[in-house]
Amino acid sequence: MSTGLMGGLMAEERKAMAVKLTIEAIEAAKIAAAFKGKNLMEYASEVLLEAANRDIEEGYRTRSAGREPMEPRRRRPKTDE
Repeated sequence: MSTGLMGGLMAEERKAMAVKLTIEAIEAAKIAAAFKGKNLMEYASEVLLEAANRDIEEGYRTRSAGREPMEPRRRRPKTDE
């Protein structure tokens, strides 16, 4: 198990998967990552996760405006039918 220094804490190596991004986004992210002293994977993961969490929260607030807060949908258990 590999470990690395991330955010001042030792962390296990994270799972990763390939995604398609525009060349423009990748080139800009490489420059920004270099300024931040991070590798592209770390930088892109942080930016994407922050944006996704923000949009999820906004979605819950929008959907629950005037109503009780909604809980995330949960999958129903599979049945053997």
